[in-house]
Amino acid sequence: FCSKEFMDWSSGQSNVEFITGLTGNSVLNNLAKITIESAEREYKAYGKPAKRYHSFEYKAGPWELSQRIVVKVEANGMGTNIRYIVSSLRNIRTRELYENAYCARGAAELRIKDHKTYLLSDRMSCSSFLANQFRLFMHSAAYVLIHTLQSEILRGTELSKATMKTIQLKLIKVAAHVKILKTKVKIELPVEFCSKWAFEKGFNVFDILRT
Repeated sequence: FCSKEFMDWSSGQSNVEFITGLTGNSVLNNLAKITIESAEREYKAYGKPAKRYHSFEYKAGPWELSQRIVVKVEANGMGTNIRYIVSSLRNIRTRELYENAYCARGAAELRIKDHKTYLLSDRMSCSSFLANQFRLFMHSAAYVLIHTLQSEILRGTELSKATMKTIQLKLIKVAAHVKILKTKVKIELPVEFCSKWAFEKGFNVFDILRT
């Protein structure tokens, strides 16, 4: 995604900044050598995952100007993971630039993926614009409900970071017996099922909120 043409163009603009991933190479690895070795030493010394950030100036052959490069190094039992990004933003600290700007972009894309892929919000098959708008509204309402379930009821569980598809399959798609009574609708769940713990936790939270 690192485009020379875009970087060259943005350098002449007064209100355009960029941040994007950058493929590593031997030159970048050499410039980040101290940071890489520091993370690896810490992991070997303490046996716990180590993470390091560093930034430096770098100019690839075709680039018109040098750019700010940020390297993130993670050393753990699986080895050493080295990632690079390039950005025109120079007034943001290295770690904040990577985690709060670059990674936040990725997080936003995952939310769009949840909405579009798992909740099928791109199904706009009605013949009128108003009908399709209402369908999108219903998909968005479903997203808010599942997101709230995940962030509140499932907080601290194995499903707190699961995709919405996983939550649908493991929690929502549970066989139940529905009884329509005169003044209420009664839903009877199985005595035992794999996601029973989540329902019990949810009911406990609702009881607390009511009191």
